Amino acid sequence: MVFKGDKGSIDVVLKDGKSRTLDKYFYLDFLPSATSTLGTEDALVFKAPKGYCDGPGCGDSFVAYSAKHNDDFYNLVFYGDTELNQIEQAILSSFKFIE
Repeated sequence: MVFKGDKGSIDVVLKDGKSRTLDKYFYLDFLPSATSTLGTEDALVFKAPKGYCDGPGCGDSFVAYSAKHNDDFYNLVFYGDTELNQIEQAILSSFKFIE
């Protein structure tokens, strides 16, 4: 699910996490650059200032927050950024898991 705005986009991606733990998780090919929280869960932060490069070119820069909740990894990805702006920080802090 992608939400687009004038200054970038936000993507919410769910991935199966039954066979992995958070400490063994990588977003795309990136190693985590920091730890944080997403909702009530521990999260890894992945930063890609040059975007993801695959094939003929690279995508937009992004910051991704990844957390495991139940048997899934939740990835909240902010495209077009290397640091979160005030609005994105508010979105991140308001994120909640629904049972």
